[in-house]
Formats: sequence, C-alpha cells, structure tokens
Amino acid sequence: MKLAVSDEQRDALHRTAEQYLYCANRTADYCWSDTSYSECKTNKRQVRDALYAELREETDLQAQLV
Repeated sequence: MKLAVSDEQRDALHRTAEQYLYCANRTADYCWSDTSYSECKTNKRQVRDALYAELREETDLQAQLV
C-alpha cells in the first residue's frame, strides 16, 4: 500500500523513523554481548527500566514507539 503524505508529513515520518531506529540500535547495543550469548540481556522489564526514561528524553517519540 502506498502512503500519500504531504511534504510536511513526509519529513515528520522520516524523523520518526530515524528516532525509532536510534532507539532500536541503542537497545540492541545495550542487550548484546560480544563475549558470550549467556551475557546478552534478555529480560524485557530490566532492559526497559534501564533505557526507557533516557530514550524518552533523547527523542520526540511517543511512549509506545520507544
């Protein structure tokens, strides 16, 4: 399905996508361990508690997108 958006909406969509990807990459970096799979963080609540407030401050995303 093709999106029909105005120039202003397109710019907002791109900003949202960039911020969303920033959050996803920060989360992946936080959770991943290069030394051992057993050291990867997999507990959703612990990861959220560690990153959520900071990512909300750093981005303009709504809560459900962080």
